[in-house]
Amino acid sequence: MMAATGVAGGGVATPFGRGRGRGRGLRANAIQQQRPPPPVGSSTPTKTPVDSTTTTTTTTTTTTTTYCSEVVVIMKKLQGLSEEDIMENVVPVIEGLDSQPVLEDLVHALSEKALAEPSFAHIAATISHKLWENESIHGFVRNPLLSRTQSLYNLRKELSTENKYHGLCVYLSQLFRILRIRGKPLRPMGLPVLDLMMGLIEDGCPTLDDVKYFVEGMAGIGAILMGCLQPWDSDAQRLKDKLEEVVNCARQLVISTTLQPSVRCRLVQVIEMHAAKYNDNDNLHTLYNNLLQDLPT
Repeated sequence: MMAATGVAGGGVATPFGRGRGRGRGLRANAIQQQRPPPPVGSSTPTKTPVDSTTTTTTTTTTTTTTYCSEVVVIMKKLQGLSEEDIMENVVPVIEGLDSQPVLEDLVHALSEKALAEPSFAHIAATISHKLWENESIHGFVRNPLLSRTQSLYNLRKELSTENKYHGLCVYLSQLFRILRIRGKPLRPMGLPVLDLMMGLIEDGCPTLDDVKYFVEGMAGIGAILMGCLQPWDSDAQRLKDKLEEVVNCARQLVISTTLQPSVRCRLVQVIEMHAAKYNDNDNLHTLYNNLLQDLPT
């Protein structure tokens, strides 16, 4: 597996946004797409000082992060719980937070756990979505979440060397799938997420895990990408071109005689999903799961 080359704002890399350079990426585009109304209620939530009496420290790439005690407690509560238990018992506690520093810490901590544990990345994105949709704290969450996703995308090469690329792909593709502004997807995320999907297969010898996350990612974002092609403009053209590039890469790999049959089968599944404009993903998934049972791994 090889992550896409370059960094945002330079060379051929795909920046978050529309080629406007570092610092103007996804966050700026999303804010331009719509400036959400102020939080509902008679006053802005209080920015409570962070309690630093109990902290935890995590290290990723070149930085070390220390989290406040509230976030430490929340992250411990998440351990070992199912998504249903988290949504029922932990998310209501999180939505009761009214401190911007604590919420910023939480966004960072959730993303770190998502990078390290791809199986948790879906849950991390779902929790972030709950915070995003909560009007009383949306203003505290929006910019930190968008800034964090852009910074992680910029670090994709480093994260790949730390065995965190799969978690990155799941986390960002899931956020793209579910986040909305005025009912519309965050269109500026489309190109970067496709760039991450390409990074899973472009080296020509994807592993079973690479292809697993590639199929899951494309199944999740395909229909969203189709919707982002309207209205038709230069951004839609770039999205369409990148999507075709990713699918063509899969087609070329299918021709290869060196791939394991199960890997080739999953790539064909993505090609067929694309041909159906991602309208029949469930039936295709069932079909190919049945086919895989008869194939050697």
